[in-house]
Amino acid sequence: MDLLHFVQVKYLYKKFKDQFYDRLLGCIYGSVLGDAYGLATELLNKEQIIKIYGSNPIPFPSNIRTSHSCRWLRGDWTDESDQMILVMDSIIESGGKIDEVNFAKKLQKWVTSGFPELGDQAGIGSSFSSIALQSQFTSNPFYVSEKNWVTSGRRSATNGSLPRAPILGCIQYDKLANVISNSTALCKVTHFDQRCIISSNVLAITVAMLLNNAATKKALLSSTERKNDEVDHVIEEVAKGACSMLSGSIQERVEFEEIIYNTSLESLNLSYSDSLSYVFKGLGAGFWGLRSNYSFKDTLNLIVREGEWLDQKVVKFVEIVRRSKKD
Repeated sequence: MDLLHFVQVKYLYKKFKDQFYDRLLGCIYGSVLGDAYGLATELLNKEQIIKIYGSNPIPFPSNIRTSHSCRWLRGDWTDESDQMILVMDSIIESGGKIDEVNFAKKLQKWVTSGFPELGDQAGIGSSFSSIALQSQFTSNPFYVSEKNWVTSGRRSATNGSLPRAPILGCIQYDKLANVISNSTALCKVTHFDQRCIISSNVLAITVAMLLNNAATKKALLSSTERKNDEVDHVIEEVAKGACSMLSGSIQERVEFEEIIYNTSLESLNLSYSDSLSYVFKGLGAGFWGLRSNYSFKDTLNLIVREGEWLDQKVVKFVEIVRRSKKD
């Protein structure tokens, strides 16, 4: 962050010095920070991480550069934060509304050109680009996305849409039905699987409820116990609503509930990818982080040390919800 940017952030915090804007700005800036921090161990397994860092906390931004992370400038964010910025750009350009066609156009342009003004190129996976580069994508993204999902055997449930959801929890945060509608729309632009949609909804609603608590002064912040009461209440409400939306098998619902209410990072087994429920893995790590009584920094470090399959998308989720909880 350069000096001018730092001054701008400090100005925003000073100008909007209350709980609501603290959480709102934390959602945005914490998201980018978590993305950059997660890059330190992306594509490394736990054994490799231990070999490099031992039991020491992973430093940032002075982490060891790998053949993967050296593609970015030290401390830089990745395409995950780019997607969040694209959502904000689309909302501004659409007059505060959610327009999936406008967003699809921005996505396609970004896939081909990145952010030229920042000197960035989009570093996304082939499955994502194969959707965004289809000719019909900018006119009917839902059709292209659903076709891709059907072609995959209706089994693809990756977490690539999660970076968009937090910002959608900030828009109309006091109208949860709108939050669900908005997050569903921008998830389905590239991810049509129900597990992806539910996960995006849960992330967005969690952020919205925490923001709404701050806006209405309902947040319980006088003690750690009361902070946990607020978080437990939000999780309970979000999980209840999400389970009612799941129309899959009983096993899928049980798995979802286990992920949401999980209290052990180890039991999530994040370094192993059972890809069918990968998006649920990210969601589980996020809610573990939300409940964590470790410091914000230590919570992130513990999750980042899980390695390999826990990439920056998950770290960003933890960053957002943990920052919303407010240390």
